[in-house]
Amino acid sequence: MTDVVCFSHQGIRCAVPSRQVIAAGGKSVARTPVRLWDRMGDSTNAEAERVLDIATAAGPRPIEGSHVVLASLTEESIKPLPPLLRELLPLPHVVGVAALDGELIWLVDAKRFSP
Repeated sequence: MTDVVCFSHQGIRCAVPSRQVIAAGGKSVARTPVRLWDRMGDSTNAEAERVLDIATAAGPRPIEGSHVVLASLTEESIKPLPPLLRELLPLPHVVGVAALDGELIWLVDAKRFSP
């Protein structure tokens, strides 16, 4: 079993290993939050209800999210990205997908994320 913190970030459901979450709090944040997804358009995360401090390659950084839950994933539910897709995807922090409660979520290794 792998413990993860699942949340929606910029409208995309994802999960990070629970050990990479340093703290969690309300929506107010003094520092500019990071964005995991390089999306065009609106840079705000309007649906965000929480701010998580996560351990990234550049040190602790805040990230906004909503629908935050702690979950345990079985090894069978975790599917790493195939090597070809990993090469094509310009997001080195996205390491796989998993099925959780009937939905697919992106698995993120925050230690690979460099804001």
